[in-house]
Amino acid sequence: AMAAHGAAHHGGGHPAQRALGRVKWFDRDRKSYGFITPADGSPDLFMHAGDVLGSTKTLGPGDAVEFDYGVQPQSGRPKALEVVRLVQHVVTDEDEDDGRTTIGKFAPGDEPLFDRARVRGTIARFDPTHRWGFISPDDATLKPPNGGDNFFVHGLDVLDAADAAPVEVGQRVEFAVVRTRSRRCKAVQVVRVAGDVATVGGGSGARGAASTPAAASSAAAASGG
Repeated sequence: AMAAHGAAHHGGGHPAQRALGRVKWFDRDRKSYGFITPADGSPDLFMHAGDVLGSTKTLGPGDAVEFDYGVQPQSGRPKALEVVRLVQHVVTDEDEDDGRTTIGKFAPGDEPLFDRARVRGTIARFDPTHRWGFISPDDATLKPPNGGDNFFVHGLDVLDAADAAPVEVGQRVEFAVVRTRSRRCKAVQVVRVAGDVATVGGGSGARGAASTPAAASSAAAASGG
């Protein structure tokens, strides 16, 4: 009821689906509030610590978040509700590497799923502006525990995004899956698999494609057909 109330007050200008943005700043210790910069370009939005789902201990500038629009009861101004951190801000060289950038190592608080397996799949949706989307797994029995068929992916978790081509729908990828502290499921340690399945060339691409039996048979079918 609260969210609907907020939407009505907000003039109904925002879509029903959850909004995305980044934390502009957040003072947990003294003020217990901060601001979010919404991805759609709308004005910075007030965020209270009490409206963040999960721990606020490490919430900081640059973190990607998902939220609903609500209204501050005292002022009637908009605020963020049910804020969930999707992706912690990417580590820089000066920061200690938290494990995000190494295949097989997982960030603190991330619980690896599917026995830490590397999973193959295809980019099903990707928004280049906000740098997030969804991956459809080859194995349809692998599903996010929270429901749905596809796995959320953020551009920061695509390890070869800096030096390879941009992430696009239809690209073949290999990835691991984790459940974060906020109980969200996402793909991490994502790498594009050049030459997988139908686009087999020569050389290293073909060898890479043959690393799994399914890919090898598809590769054979593609080159033979």
